[in-house]
Amino acid sequence: HAWRGFDHPEDVSRHSADAAAIELMNRQHGHARVGQLLNLGLSRDQIARRVERGVFDRVARGVVALPGRRGDIQARAMRAVLIAGDGSVACRWTAAELHGLEAPRHRQAHVLVETARRRRPIDDVVIHRTRYLPPRHIVRVGSVPTTSVPRTIVDCSTELDAWSPLAMLDSCSASPSLWRSIHLTADALSNGPAGVRAIATATPPHGAQRVPSLLEPRAASALPAH
Repeated sequence: HAWRGFDHPEDVSRHSADAAAIELMNRQHGHARVGQLLNLGLSRDQIARRVERGVFDRVARGVVALPGRRGDIQARAMRAVLIAGDGSVACRWTAAELHGLEAPRHRQAHVLVETARRRRPIDDVVIHRTRYLPPRHIVRVGSVPTTSVPRTIVDCSTELDAWSPLAMLDSCSASPSLWRSIHLTADALSNGPAGVRAIATATPPHGAQRVPSLLEPRAASALPAH
């Protein structure tokens, strides 16, 4: 259905640009920046005509989508990342949902950018800024650039009490290497919120020897006191 309304299907060059646009948008969960489509050979007028004919939906300034592709978490996260601009990644509660971690679910999509420049506010997109986003803190989840599991847990913990982050830790299947990465990330960013300090304290360097659940020993010591 996405091919209805394209201009001059017999024109090979335009046909190739349209095919490339659809391929790109399918890889990006139905979304693309206008600038990406311009790079593929479509003009602004051609993009505008496709919006008028319902081939594309204009979902935000500079971002278009294929109709019917905005409901799932990956599509919402990709849309937010494209809106936020180059170098942005899904973060916090959005990243937690993408990773399948136990954390609150938010209607708004959360995005992290490594810049001090302010962006135009969007009702359903929350843009966080940071000065520290090394490449090892970025992964792709279903083609969506996303903060890694350790960075996601630590970032979410900045808004949680000292107990809730432990539930997030219990919800991830941590290998020894992932456990060490969580500890190092929390330790590097632990100067402040109690939730982050709790993560750093609860993930010793030799995490492979940890108990099955971080909450069990704390409960065992707390229950007799009450």
